[in-house]
Amino acid sequence: DVAIIAALPEEMAQFTAALGTNKPRRIPLHENRYEYVVLEAQTGLKRVLLTTISDQGTIAAAVRTWDVIHRWRPRHIILVGVAGGNPENGLQDLGDVVIGNWVVGYERGKLTDGEFTMDLMTYRADDTLLRHATSLKNGDGWPRHISIPKPSTPSDPQRLCYVHDDLAIASGNKLVLDAAFFKDLTNRASRKIEAIEMEADGVAYACERAEISVKVLVIKGIMDKSVPGRDQMDSDPITAKQLKKEWMNYAARAAAEFAIDVVQAM
Repeated sequence: DVAIIAALPEEMAQFTAALGTNKPRRIPLHENRYEYVVLEAQTGLKRVLLTTISDQGTIAAAVRTWDVIHRWRPRHIILVGVAGGNPENGLQDLGDVVIGNWVVGYERGKLTDGEFTMDLMTYRADDTLLRHATSLKNGDGWPRHISIPKPSTPSDPQRLCYVHDDLAIASGNKLVLDAAFFKDLTNRASRKIEAIEMEADGVAYACERAEISVKVLVIKGIMDKSVPGRDQMDSDPITAKQLKKEWMNYAARAAAEFAIDVVQAM
């Protein structure tokens, strides 16, 4: 019924942890690449396939998504995990969840005399999945505290995890830690861009070109923002690395918990 895709094992680990006692089962003869779990939803039991790309980038994401579609033929695909946030959005905090109404692939284009002209690829999320997600974001249970502690942060540690929608998620093969690049991208591509990551373009591309109808939605947790001074602990690399890991786990768990709620609302 539904396939859940994550880029990295750490992201999928947070999804499986969010399932609690409902432990996924491995599917034999598939090199441990696929697991499944059954969730109770509004319209009955949903069989949910779980798989990890185990790499970053749009090509690896497209290849795994194509395999998922042709091997298992799911009706819906939800991409979960983490993303970078808009450094100029003061309403969006670390650990918040973003729902991608649109995915904007920014890598394609033409380079002429040193000037790169983007040939943007834009994909819209499925309307039905969006309705389920947007009805939850300010409904029963959201915003809320996530089931693992919030990492140390200069902002309010008691702040609830909020869900943001009516936005675009930029996707390409770059790990972007540059506020100037993010701002230039929003100016040239879309003012709706509020997050950036490395897999959604490939997942959406594969779904759009599949021989069967596959509905897609991207749900990501914000793990960092490319803002001046965000690495205030650079003088202590061990502490900075640990803090980054904590935010990744927290953001991935937030996205996982919201994605599970979306599936159960279906």
